[in-house]
Parts: sequence; structure tokens; C-alpha cells
Amino acid sequence: MVLEEATGQGGRVAAALGALYPHRAAAAQPGRSSTLILSKAAMREGGELRATSGAQVSGAWASFGSGPSGFTVVGTHYTWPIPPGPQQAQSRGVAADLARFDRGSLIMAGDFNSTPWSFSLRRQDARFGLKRLTLALFTWPAAPFLRGLLYSPIPFLAIDHVYAGDSWQTVSVRRGPRLGSDHFPVVVVLRRAA
Repeated sequence: MVLEEATGQGGRVAAALGALYPHRAAAAQPGRSSTLILSKAAMREGGELRATSGAQVSGAWASFGSGPSGFTVVGTHYTWPIPPGPQQAQSRGVAADLARFDRGSLIMAGDFNSTPWSFSLRRQDARFGLKRLTLALFTWPAAPFLRGLLYSPIPFLAIDHVYAGDSWQTVSVRRGPRLGSDHFPVVVVLRRAA
């Protein structure tokens, strides 16, 4: 399970899930965006994404198993796309950091704050070399926004995405229910490709 903004109220959610998901890899960046990977299975290793290209990004990774059954999960949270520049630098930095992992068995998830129709996300898709599984899954907003002044009965932005390498087959991709966050969760079920 990948959680973003796991501080404040999000930190209480992570703590409540601790008994079910006792293993964790964390990224704690200054500010409100920390990323956690929670797991029922023990992690072989894990840690924080490296900040490359001068771009600070909240991100964590965790590797599971070894040999042909091994895989790595990466979670991240990008800044807003305005002003232009910082989000694109984060994307370049994360793509460079992903080079240390086997792309075939990699799973990447996060709040990228970019829609599928944006040039930024299209460039990132090419950089990552992974298949983006969330093609038009609208996940934001799930709660009042702009300091509680506006509310939308339906989500209208697709900014949370999941990618997977070619060692994975997609079983299902869906938006989860409202759970108290300002984003709907993304629920993806994968299995190893034959």
C-alpha cells in the first residue's frame, strides 16, 4: 500500500493500519507531503528516493523477494504543476532514480499532480518506460477544497497514477471509496505475467 501525505491526519491513518501492515518504508520530506509504503510482507530492503537533478521529492521504495520472483514498489508525491518547472524537475529526478531498479518487475504509484492529457505526464510516461495503468481514472477531489470553500459531487481530475513493468498483468484498476482524504484511493490488482 502506498500512502501520500502520511502526516497529520494521514499519519493517524498509517498508525491505525500498523497492525495489518507492520512493515514500512518511509520518506519524510519537510512540509506536509510524506510518502509511506506499507506491507503485510517483510521487505528485503527499502528507503527514500534520492533527490536528483536538484529536485526535492517525497518518495519511498521497497523491494520484496529475490531472484525471478523479486519486485520493487516505488511511491511518490509531486508538487503542483504551477509554477512550471519544479514538477518537471521532480519527474526527471525520479526517472533517473528508477534506473537502479529492474524495470520489468517495478510497480510505481503516486500523486503526480498531472493529468493524462498533460504534456508533462506524457513525457514522464516515455521517461519511465513503464505502462501507466490509470488512463482516465478521476481521483480528485474527494472532499471540499480551496480551504473548504468549494465542493464537487464528482471527481474531475485524474492526477493519481499507477505504473507497472512488463512482468505484471493487470487484473483490475478502479477508484476506491471516499476515505476522508481529498483524493479517492486507486485500487490496482496485478499478477505476474506468464
